[in-house]
Amino acid sequence: MIRLCYHKLRPIVGGMQLWGDILVSVDGSKLREWRQRRLLTLRELAVKSGVQFHTIHAIETGKQEPRMSTVRKLISALDIPAEELLTLDREDPDQSTEA
Repeated sequence: MIRLCYHKLRPIVGGMQLWGDILVSVDGSKLREWRQRRLLTLRELAVKSGVQFHTIHAIETGKQEPRMSTVRKLISALDIPAEELLTLDREDPDQSTEA
């Protein structure tokens, strides 16, 4: 099980969150998959979670990376563990993007 201390997450470029040296992002396709498994429309999930319809749509389509408070609302409304939506990527500080 993945346990995250949300208060230790810091926003970085692109809306992703940084937890130590681990990037935390939300997989929008997984959000859509879980919403459909629960037989919820976008509007129904919006009402159930308290997250705006257009925000959920933007997350599902990869146009927006949500705040962790939004993630908490969505996982609570869908009744799923956080690791079902979150993607964790360890950043390698020695890795260079130069050719």
